Amino acid sequence: MNMNNVPRPIISPNKIIEKNTPGDKFYVIVSGNVSIGGIENVSDKVYGTFEYFGEASLLLGGLRSADVIAETSVTAYSIAKGSFLRLIR
Repeated sequence: MNMNNVPRPIISPNKIIEKNTPGDKFYVIVSGNVSIGGIENVSDKVYGTFEYFGEASLLLGGLRSADVIAETSVTAYSIAKGSFLRLIR
């Protein structure tokens, strides 16, 4: 598995994932908070340390279903799609 060895810092406000784009990475938050929004009939959520996002489009093969925005300075590990799919199989 080729996971980035060093968590990547993300400065707020910064869009990490844009809704309706192809999924290419899975993320695990090391520190900070992100907001997950833009999902029809679902309230926006805030994710923090040790939570993860980005798996749905990788597993289902569709486009991203939500926007993910750094609400604070965020540090996160990312795993490329191919590595993520090998990891879970």
